Amino acid sequence: SYEAAEGMSVQVCVKVLSGTLGKGVSINFTTSDGTATAPADYTSANGVLFLTETTIMGCVSTTISIDGLVEGDETFSFGLSTEDSAVILAPNSTVVTIVDVDTTPSPTTTTVPPPALTIGFEQSSYNATEGTMLQVCARIMSGFLEGAVTVNLSTSDGSATANDDYTSVSVQLTFTESDRCVSIPISADALVEGDETFSA
Repeated sequence: SYEAAEGMSVQVCVKVLSGTLGKGVSINFTTSDGTATAPADYTSANGVLFLTETTIMGCVSTTISIDGLVEGDETFSFGLSTEDSAVILAPNSTVVTIVDVDTTPSPTTTTVPPPALTIGFEQSSYNATEGTMLQVCARIMSGFLEGAVTVNLSTSDGSATANDDYTSVSVQLTFTESDRCVSIPISADALVEGDETFSA
């Protein structure tokens, strides 16, 4: 048997092992596919070698292809034949193993994005008495902050109305690491009207 790596050539030789040749003999050779196939894996070859008393060995070469596929080692064979009934071909075939030199590509590295940044109020609701100052704070709830991020905060009326019950606010809060707060004045309107609400 023979062995050759992809991209190389392999030389297969035939020689007289015993006996005499006399006038000489013609030996036919041909390649045959195994798990390797021509021309994808190797270059097929066929022809005639003529051996004589003075030339008792003949060789033939063929090229092994580089197919760029990771498929493991593969094989093909050389076979011999002759029309001279007095010549015994033993062995009359040999196997060539193609050594796969292609490597498994490195796994693709997947970049996992950082978790989404979530910013929210520290409390879901706040209470304040008329005539006092309400402090509303927002904070980074989850995620990773790269640099700084700006969030708009503004008030909107509910049952309470701006200017009569509270002072409307519209500001930008810039977050880097710590919480950000804004103060909202609550008006004392001297009206008996029950609890009222607004939102931010």
